[in-house]
Amino acid sequence: MNCDKQIIVVACSQRKRHGGDTNIRWQRSNSVAKGLSKTPCRLLMKCRHQLAEKFGYAPGEDLGGETRTPVPLMLARERYDGNLYRKISGAIWEPLRDSANVEVVIVSALYGLVTPWELIRDYEMAMTEKIETRVRLARWWSQQGLGSILVDYAQRADTRIVHDFLGGAYGEVSEAFSCLSSSVRVVRHSFARRYSAADYYRGWEIERLLEDLLQPDIS
Repeated sequence: MNCDKQIIVVACSQRKRHGGDTNIRWQRSNSVAKGLSKTPCRLLMKCRHQLAEKFGYAPGEDLGGETRTPVPLMLARERYDGNLYRKISGAIWEPLRDSANVEVVIVSALYGLVTPWELIRDYEMAMTEKIETRVRLARWWSQQGLGSILVDYAQRADTRIVHDFLGGAYGEVSEAFSCLSSSVRVVRHSFARRYSAADYYRGWEIERLLEDLLQPDIS
Protein backbone atom coordinates (compact mmCIF):
# COMPACT_ATOMS: atom_id res chain seq x y z
CA MET A 1 0.00 0.00 0.00
CA ASN A 2 1.17 3.51 -0.83
CA CYS A 3 1.43 5.45 2.44
CA ASP A 4 1.48 8.87 0.78
CA LYS A 5 -1.45 11.06 1.77
CA GLN A 6 -4.16 10.92 -0.90
CA ILE A 7 -7.30 13.03 -1.32
CA ILE A 8 -10.22 12.03 -3.52
CA VAL A 9 -12.21 15.05 -4.74
CA VAL A 10 -15.82 14.43 -5.77
CA ALA A 11 -18.93 16.47 -6.55
CA CYS A 12 -22.02 16.68 -4.39
CA SER A 13 -25.33 15.26 -5.57
CA GLN A 14 -28.44 17.10 -6.71
CA ARG A 15 -30.51 14.22 -5.35
CA LYS A 16 -30.52 14.26 -1.55
CA ARG A 17 -32.15 12.43 1.31
CA HIS A 18 -34.65 14.62 3.13
CA GLY A 19 -35.07 14.98 6.87
CA GLY A 20 -32.34 14.86 9.48
CA ASP A 21 -31.95 15.55 13.18
CA THR A 22 -32.65 18.97 14.70
CA ASN A 23 -31.02 17.97 17.99
CA ILE A 24 -27.51 17.53 16.64
CA ARG A 25 -25.16 20.45 16.18
CA TRP A 26 -22.76 21.38 13.38
CA GLN A 27 -19.17 20.92 14.54
CA ARG A 28 -16.09 22.54 13.11
CA SER A 29 -14.05 19.47 14.08
CA ASN A 30 -15.88 17.36 11.46
CA SER A 31 -15.79 19.97 8.73
CA VAL A 32 -13.36 21.12 6.06
CA ALA A 33 -12.94 24.29 8.12
CA LYS A 34 -10.76 22.41 10.60
CA GLY A 35 -8.14 21.74 7.92
CA LEU A 36 -7.96 25.23 6.41
CA SER A 37 -5.67 28.16 7.10
CA LYS A 38 -7.33 31.11 8.81
CA THR A 39 -7.95 33.28 5.73
CA PRO A 40 -9.32 30.53 3.42
CA CYS A 41 -11.52 29.29 6.27
CA ARG A 42 -12.94 32.76 6.81
CA LEU A 43 -13.56 33.10 3.07
CA LEU A 44 -15.34 29.75 2.83
CA MET A 45 -17.71 30.53 5.70
CA LYS A 46 -18.34 34.02 4.30
CA CYS A 47 -19.35 32.52 0.95
CA ARG A 48 -21.69 30.07 2.65
CA HIS A 49 -23.29 32.94 4.55
CA GLN A 50 -23.73 34.98 1.38
CA LEU A 51 -25.44 32.11 -0.42
CA ALA A 52 -27.70 31.43 2.58
CA GLU A 53 -28.89 35.03 2.47
CA LYS A 54 -29.20 35.07 -1.33
CA PHE A 55 -31.29 31.90 -1.55
CA GLY A 56 -33.26 32.30 1.67
CA TYR A 57 -31.81 29.57 3.87
CA ALA A 58 -32.17 29.96 7.63
CA PRO A 59 -28.95 31.19 9.25
CA GLY A 60 -26.87 28.71 11.18
CA GLU A 61 -23.36 27.75 12.19
CA ASP A 62 -23.09 25.39 9.23
CA LEU A 63 -23.63 28.34 6.87
CA GLY A 64 -21.30 30.80 8.52
CA GLY A 65 -23.76 32.15 11.06
CA GLU A 66 -22.89 32.88 14.67
CA THR A 67 -25.97 31.30 16.22
CA ARG A 68 -27.44 27.85 16.01
CA THR A 69 -30.68 27.34 14.06
CA PRO A 70 -32.64 24.13 14.75
CA VAL A 71 -32.68 22.82 11.18
CA PRO A 72 -32.51 19.09 10.39
CA LEU A 73 -28.88 18.06 9.80
CA MET A 74 -27.40 14.89 8.38
CA LEU A 75 -23.91 13.62 7.56
CA ALA A 76 -22.95 14.71 4.05
CA ARG A 77 -22.20 11.13 3.01
CA GLU A 78 -25.75 10.18 4.00
CA ARG A 79 -27.43 13.33 2.67
CA TYR A 80 -26.12 12.96 -0.88
CA ASP A 81 -28.11 10.27 -2.65
CA GLY A 82 -27.10 10.40 -6.32
CA ASN A 83 -25.75 7.51 -8.39
CA LEU A 84 -22.16 8.21 -7.34
CA TYR A 85 -22.96 7.88 -3.63
CA ARG A 86 -25.30 4.93 -4.06
CA LYS A 87 -22.52 2.99 -5.72
CA ILE A 88 -20.14 3.39 -2.75
CA SER A 89 -20.70 0.68 -0.16
CA GLY A 90 -21.59 1.80 3.35
CA ALA A 91 -18.89 -0.53 4.69
CA ILE A 92 -16.22 1.71 3.14
CA TRP A 93 -17.02 4.84 5.13
CA GLU A 94 -15.95 3.85 8.66
CA PRO A 95 -12.41 2.69 7.80
CA LEU A 96 -12.12 5.82 5.63
CA ARG A 97 -13.01 8.00 8.61
CA ASP A 98 -10.24 6.43 10.66
CA SER A 99 -7.62 6.56 7.91
CA ALA A 100 -4.68 8.93 8.28
CA ASN A 101 -3.64 8.57 4.64
CA VAL A 102 -6.87 8.76 2.63
CA GLU A 103 -9.57 11.46 2.55
CA VAL A 104 -12.63 12.30 0.49
CA VAL A 105 -13.50 15.98 -0.06
CA ILE A 106 -16.86 16.94 -1.57
CA VAL A 107 -17.39 20.05 -3.70
CA SER A 108 -20.83 21.46 -2.84
CA ALA A 109 -22.96 24.10 -4.54
CA LEU A 110 -24.07 25.56 -1.18
CA TYR A 111 -21.22 24.68 1.18
CA GLY A 112 -18.26 25.00 -1.18
CA LEU A 113 -16.32 22.12 0.35
CA VAL A 114 -17.41 19.54 2.90
CA THR A 115 -16.06 16.35 4.36
CA PRO A 116 -18.25 13.22 4.31
CA TRP A 117 -18.59 13.68 8.10
CA GLU A 118 -19.79 17.27 8.07
CA LEU A 119 -23.38 17.80 9.17
CA ILE A 120 -25.31 19.57 6.42
CA ARG A 121 -28.91 20.55 5.77
CA ASP A 122 -31.13 19.63 2.85
CA TYR A 123 -30.82 22.09 -0.04
CA GLU A 124 -31.89 22.31 -3.67
CA MET A 125 -29.03 24.28 -5.21
CA ALA A 126 -26.83 23.02 -8.04
CA MET A 127 -23.68 24.39 -9.67
CA THR A 128 -25.64 24.99 -12.88
CA GLU A 129 -28.05 27.35 -11.10
CA LYS A 130 -27.75 31.08 -11.76
CA ILE A 131 -26.84 33.38 -8.90
CA GLU A 132 -26.73 36.46 -11.10
CA THR A 133 -27.56 37.25 -14.72
CA ARG A 134 -25.27 35.08 -16.86
CA VAL A 135 -23.35 33.87 -13.79
CA ARG A 136 -23.90 30.32 -12.65
CA LEU A 137 -22.89 29.06 -9.22
CA ALA A 138 -19.93 27.16 -10.68
CA ARG A 139 -18.48 30.39 -12.04
CA TRP A 140 -19.38 32.34 -8.90
CA TRP A 141 -17.57 29.84 -6.67
CA SER A 142 -14.59 29.94 -9.01
CA GLN A 143 -14.51 33.74 -8.81
CA GLN A 144 -14.67 33.62 -5.01
CA GLY A 145 -11.59 31.40 -4.91
CA LEU A 146 -13.01 27.95 -4.17
CA GLY A 147 -10.15 26.36 -6.07
CA SER A 148 -7.56 28.12 -3.93
CA ILE A 149 -9.43 27.03 -0.79
CA LEU A 150 -9.23 23.43 -1.95
CA VAL A 151 -5.52 23.82 -2.72
CA ASP A 152 -4.94 25.22 0.78
CA TYR A 153 -6.73 22.24 2.31
CA ALA A 154 -4.72 19.73 0.27
CA GLN A 155 -1.39 21.40 1.04
CA ARG A 156 -2.05 21.69 4.77
CA ALA A 157 -2.89 17.98 4.83
CA ASP A 158 0.54 17.29 3.29
CA THR A 159 -1.16 15.61 0.32
CA ARG A 160 0.97 13.78 -2.21
CA ILE A 161 -1.73 12.52 -4.59
CA VAL A 162 -5.01 14.21 -5.57
CA HIS A 163 -7.63 12.11 -7.38
CA ASP A 164 -9.81 14.46 -9.42
CA PHE A 165 -13.28 12.99 -10.01
CA LEU A 166 -14.89 16.32 -10.84
CA GLY A 167 -16.51 17.00 -14.18
CA GLY A 168 -19.21 18.99 -15.88
CA ALA A 169 -20.15 22.16 -14.00
CA TYR A 170 -17.65 21.28 -11.27
CA GLY A 171 -14.72 21.15 -13.67
CA GLU A 172 -13.66 24.76 -13.11
CA VAL A 173 -12.50 23.84 -9.61
CA SER A 174 -10.03 21.40 -11.13
CA GLU A 175 -8.15 24.22 -12.82
CA ALA A 176 -6.75 25.28 -9.43
CA PHE A 177 -4.87 21.99 -9.09
CA SER A 178 -2.21 23.50 -11.34
CA CYS A 179 -1.27 25.68 -8.33
CA LEU A 180 -0.37 22.68 -6.21
CA SER A 181 3.25 22.04 -5.36
CA SER A 182 5.22 20.08 -7.94
CA SER A 183 5.53 17.35 -5.31
CA VAL A 184 1.77 16.67 -5.59
CA ARG A 185 0.62 14.35 -8.35
CA VAL A 186 -2.85 14.98 -9.76
CA VAL A 187 -4.66 11.95 -11.18
CA ARG A 188 -7.60 12.98 -13.34
CA HIS A 189 -10.40 10.43 -13.72
CA SER A 190 -12.37 11.23 -16.88
CA PHE A 191 -15.86 9.92 -17.66
CA ALA A 192 -16.68 12.19 -20.61
CA ARG A 193 -17.91 9.32 -22.80
CA ARG A 194 -20.17 7.82 -20.14
CA TYR A 195 -22.81 10.52 -20.60
CA SER A 196 -25.82 10.03 -18.29
CA ALA A 197 -24.13 7.04 -16.63
CA ALA A 198 -21.00 9.03 -15.69
CA ASP A 199 -21.83 9.29 -11.98
CA TYR A 200 -22.54 5.57 -11.80
CA TYR A 201 -19.07 4.83 -13.17
CA ARG A 202 -17.49 7.48 -10.95
CA GLY A 203 -18.99 5.82 -7.91
CA TRP A 204 -17.84 2.39 -9.05
CA GLU A 205 -14.25 3.58 -9.62
CA ILE A 206 -14.16 5.51 -6.34
CA GLU A 207 -15.24 2.42 -4.44
CA ARG A 208 -12.56 0.31 -6.16
CA LEU A 209 -9.97 2.96 -5.37
CA LEU A 210 -11.00 3.20 -1.71
CA GLU A 211 -10.99 -0.58 -1.35
CA ASP A 212 -7.43 -0.66 -2.66
CA LEU A 213 -6.16 2.24 -0.54
CA LEU A 214 -7.90 1.04 2.64
CA GLN A 215 -7.21 -2.68 2.19
CA PRO A 216 -5.33 -3.19 5.50
CA ASP A 217 -8.21 -1.46 7.34
CA ILE A 218 -11.10 -3.42 5.78
CA SER A 219 -9.50 -6.85 5.49
